[in-house]
Amino acid sequence: MAFHPWKYIEEELKERKISQKDFSDILGINKSELNNLIKWRRNITPKIAMRLAKAFWTSEKLWLNLQNRYDIYLLQTNKTEMKAIYDIWVRLEKYHPVFA
Repeated sequence: MAFHPWKYIEEELKERKISQKDFSDILGINKSELNNLIKWRRNITPKIAMRLAKAFWTSEKLWLNLQNRYDIYLLQTNKTEMKAIYDIWVRLEKYHPVFA
């Protein structure tokens, strides 16, 4: 099971006793943008990942990988998407019987 990256950030902010307002100032973004990120309305972009990396002394790859892992988890738990993936194999069968 994967968690949205902002779950980790919420925990860090609580642990460090940093308010959302202060953290938005630290990141150099407005509070409503941070709120949209924390409420999972927006994904972590490379721009935000770079800022998070500086704020938490981590790498931007960490934050982008967490976001990608969460996005893949959502796809893997989506029945419609998984059927579409299976259908690719079905269509490939006539070209490559190995996939059958």
